Amino acid sequence: MGEKMFLVLTDLRLNERAILTDVVLERNRQQQKWGVQTHSIMEWLTILGEEFGEACKAGNESYFRNDSLDKLRKELIQTMAVALAIVEGIDQPRPEVDSSEGHDHLIGARQPEVDE
Repeated sequence: MGEKMFLVLTDLRLNERAILTDVVLERNRQQQKWGVQTHSIMEWLTILGEEFGEACKAGNESYFRNDSLDKLRKELIQTMAVALAIVEGIDQPRPEVDSSEGHDHLIGARQPEVDE
């Protein structure tokens, strides 16, 4: 279970590649808008919950108002991008935190890549 499986985008179906591309593009947009973010896990989960709430609202509007699914798709992509930022932060090495004071671990999203 602890084994990591490496997946090449070409191994994915066309629609999966398109979705993941949209998530990465949204993640990059968020990075440009907000910069590098470091939050506690609870702050990250609050951000994720807010994005999920927007997706739920869009889903309700689609269902009850017979609206297009475009807004729902957009909100789900944003939700996935925030989840990606959290996982990036979890996977990033970070200094040990003194948990005796009850502090949450701070989780930072990826550092922007520098073009050389």
